[in-house]
Amino acid sequence: MVKRGVILRGDLMGMLEGNTYAISEYFPLVKQGMAYIKANPTDREVIKQMETAFKAKLATLVSAVLSSDSEDFAATCPRELGWVNDWLAMTIGSEAPGIFLACSALSLISAAIGHKRWLDRGYYTVFPPMSFILVGPSGTRKNTAINISMRLLDGFDIWEGSKAAETFRVVRDKITPESLVHGLKQEDKTQSREIIWVAPELAVAMGRQSYLTGIAPLLTRLLDHDPLVEDETLGRGKIKVYNTLFAFLAGTTKSWLVDAITPQLIQGGTTSRILFPALKVNPRVIWEGPKDPYNQILKLSEELWLNISSYTGEVQLDKKADEFMEEWYAIHKLSGDENILDEGYKQRKHIHILRAALVLSACEGETTIKVKHIVGGIKLLDYIEGLSNELFRELSLSKSQLAANEMLTYIQKKKKLTKADLARYMHNKVDRITFKEALEYLLEAKFIETVSLKKAIIIKHLKAVEE
Repeated sequence: MVKRGVILRGDLMGMLEGNTYAISEYFPLVKQGMAYIKANPTDREVIKQMETAFKAKLATLVSAVLSSDSEDFAATCPRELGWVNDWLAMTIGSEAPGIFLACSALSLISAAIGHKRWLDRGYYTVFPPMSFILVGPSGTRKNTAINISMRLLDGFDIWEGSKAAETFRVVRDKITPESLVHGLKQEDKTQSREIIWVAPELAVAMGRQSYLTGIAPLLTRLLDHDPLVEDETLGRGKIKVYNTLFAFLAGTTKSWLVDAITPQLIQGGTTSRILFPALKVNPRVIWEGPKDPYNQILKLSEELWLNISSYTGEVQLDKKADEFMEEWYAIHKLSGDENILDEGYKQRKHIHILRAALVLSACEGETTIKVKHIVGGIKLLDYIEGLSNELFRELSLSKSQLAANEMLTYIQKKKKLTKADLARYMHNKVDRITFKEALEYLLEAKFIETVSLKKAIIIKHLKAVEE
């Protein structure tokens, strides 16, 4: 079993709960900070004084990563996520956000488990592979999180005879609809395999935003983990893909995604099969990380794979977990959740929960799924939903509506400007037709007015006019 490591609760007291992966090895001054807080465990004023006292080398770590005011997932990671706490404690010296590190690790490990564990639900079977698109502005360390998490696969060949490794592939190539179909082709019914497509920069891997729409129907069927997926192309005819578990781990910016994902992709269910942790800023600010951190990552990797490889076969929910999940499912179905904006995801949330629970159970060497694994999956998804709701609100809008929102914000800031100035501001963001539609919408809705002068059309924000 994986040994318990440091649990990060949101303050430095969490560091006192274990020393399997001692953060104090990386930041010597933390020892003084821990002693200071231990002597005054409930006095938040004292903690604030300590942060000020150690501002030069310690406050960055405390305030940006471990304080209760931090948005970083490492500070609030639920205990039920088990080894993910160890993983986040171990990578606390990285500037990659905690939620990106957690999701990257879960995606890679779930894909590698693949066919080795499954949950039989009667009319359908749940396999572990989980797919994520990390969303954030440039500089939020999406690529860093994925690359660090790739090291968790270093212990994978512990699996007996490395036979598991023979069927598992990580694909990092640039992709088009045609190359995806050709690369997945497998017509041998007796073979099973696992493939995860890793694209730290989705814009680079896709090439064109329209490609996402092009592969959406195939992607949707692959992410359902059907035993047979068929696709037909003009050049190659009908292609059959047997027994292939496909997962997807990518990073991109919100602006690229908003342009790439059409309302049809949401309505068609493609987005409901992928989880979208989305950040506006990186909550971590770390100047220098630990020296040679990969030895500890390798130890965790080996412990995880020893646990995972201890059992291969069907997994079941134990009695308490089954009763808990049945009650949750009934309440979720009957009451719904108004906070979830993707209706397709709302109907599939239980599948994502079961996949996460399968992974958590496997990583602890368990042969059954327990209540804590279910709760861990629910808390993870609830956290991601809180991050992705604004994203889906924008995805549900048309391009002209999004352009109108941005134009109105700019007009409000300037109060008045020429139409030419507004066109120059938007010229790299929208095409001419979208610009025209957005401007017409703002005029019809009476957000703005235009005044024709000799050589220019002046645009004014109506509120500014009234003032």
